[in-house]
Amino acid sequence: MCQYNDNELLYLIYEKEDAALEVIFDKYKPMILRRIKEFKVVYCNYDDFYQEGLLMLKKAVETFDSSYNKTFNRYFDLILQRRFIRLVQNEKDYNYNITLKDYEFFECFEDTSTVKTLMDIDCGSLSRFERQVFEKLYKENKEISKISDELGCNVECIYNASARAKKKLRKKYL
Repeated sequence: MCQYNDNELLYLIYEKEDAALEVIFDKYKPMILRRIKEFKVVYCNYDDFYQEGLLMLKKAVETFDSSYNKTFNRYFDLILQRRFIRLVQNEKDYNYNITLKDYEFFECFEDTSTVKTLMDIDCGSLSRFERQVFEKLYKENKEISKISDELGCNVECIYNASARAKKKLRKKYL
């Protein structure tokens, strides 16, 4: 099989080449299977999670925007992990034995009230700027670009402040 990079495959898919979609499904099958294994999905739900993984791959293909200077691989992996976390959180009948510590600290919480509670409890360890960024991200659910405009700084500063705050809170609570 000829090796294509993700950008070539995405271009072919956008040009309605059905074979390219099959190639990208084959290419990312190992990643989906690896994530299923990491989430320790019970055997009876294995096929369901695999199908969800394929659906998330299709969604990633349809929504990927290369102008953000992120790789398709990372973008798909993030969508896949978030979907699996959501599925696990919704399945109360099964014990998946997952340690959420392994994933992005705040990405684990679908319910923003948990984040708000942590923010209210831990007002001391965050700088004023980190707190502003975090409140706008998680309490007000604003986009990074809008926060950047409001606070008058570049997007990279917002990402850095968010990462510092997550690190501080992760160290304190996990």
